[in-house]
Order: sequence, then structure tokens, then C-alpha cells
Amino acid sequence: MNLKWWARKNLTFIRLLNKLRLLTTRKNSYLYQKGWVKTLLTGYPCDNNSNALPWMNFSFLHFIENRLSKNLSILEFGGGYSTLYWARNAKCVYGIEHDQFFVKTLQPELPDNGYLLVPGDGNSNEYEYMGEVAFEQNDRNEFDILIIDGIKRNECFENSIQYLKDDGIIIWDDSSRNSYTNSFDKLESLGFKRLAFEGLKPGDRSVDETSVFYRANNCIGL
Repeated sequence: MNLKWWARKNLTFIRLLNKLRLLTTRKNSYLYQKGWVKTLLTGYPCDNNSNALPWMNFSFLHFIENRLSKNLSILEFGGGYSTLYWARNAKCVYGIEHDQFFVKTLQPELPDNGYLLVPGDGNSNEYEYMGEVAFEQNDRNEFDILIIDGIKRNECFENSIQYLKDDGIIIWDDSSRNSYTNSFDKLESLGFKRLAFEGLKPGDRSVDETSVFYRANNCIGL
């Protein structure tokens, strides 16, 4: 019997270890190329060149990266390393984040077109109403993209959809959760269609879903 094929059939543990090595060290592997491995090494979601990424699945990131432009303004609930990514690829981003320590950690890395806003930090608005603060700071201009992540997602959506342009889109992370059903029903009643993406997040092990809600006339060419 061919020794190579015998080993493949019978030495299961060694075979698994070899596959794990190939997935995490070979430069042509999916996990290596997408930054999944780099994320584990750096401790924050990033691509293979250590550039910050949103903690959203790779399928969605692949879809959105070529549809972003420096003409788009973004309101993001759940700011963080993702704010660095959106700022790198859009005209401006206003990230709403409830954790003051996290904001202070990231503030030095923000470019001039990236802002992290915190409830109670010079304003009296609670987290889910911070869209109004971002709207005012954006010279009362509506946003092209509304990102729903972080805490109180249904409330953030309810209070901030008024600041979305008519051709704007909504990006909703972890959209497979049943707790968002009523919000999704409202979006459908407003004429939004849903496009869902599924896959691995940077550095994570579980299957994640991110959905894009859009209407016929939209800012990313769907």
C-alpha cells in the first residue's frame, strides 16, 4: 500500500495538524490572505497589512470595499477600529461609542475625517440619540450610510433613520438575531430590500451575518 495514502487515512490527528498549519501559515490560504491570522497576532481586527477592519464578516467586507468612495458620509453606531476603516475609505465618519476608555485609546489614530462621539462627553444625549449630535456636527447634512452595530441597535435605528439620505443604505451587523425582526419589518415597509452576507469575522470562529438594506435608487450602485 502507498505509505502516503495510508498515512492520510489513518493518521487523522497529524493530518488535521498539517491542515491547520497550511490554513494559518501559507500565504495563499484564505485565513492568511484575509487577515484572520494577523488579527489574532495583533489583537484587533485588521487585514494582512495590519490596516484596521470592521469586525464584520469577510464576505461583506469584500462586497463593500469597492463600493465605498470619498463622496460618502457615514454615521456609525458602534465605533472603534471600524471607524478607522470607514474614515480611510469615505469622505467622513461619525462613530458613536459608549466606552470612553476605548475612545481615548483610538482617538490618536483617527484621521481628520474620523470622529468618535461619546454620550455625556460635552452633550446630554443618551447613546441611542447621538445621531442628532453627529447630524449637527456634520453641518446638518444627512448621511449616505447608517451603520447599526454596538448597543441598543433597534433604538439607534428608530432615532437615526431620519438622518439618512433618500438614496442612503443601512448596514446592520449580526443581523441574524431574532431581536431585530420588528426593525427589519419596518425597513421593508419603507421600501428597503435586504442583502445578507455570511461568513467568518476577522479572528473569530463562528458564522456571522451582516445585512445591507437598500432601495432602488441607492448610493452604492445596487
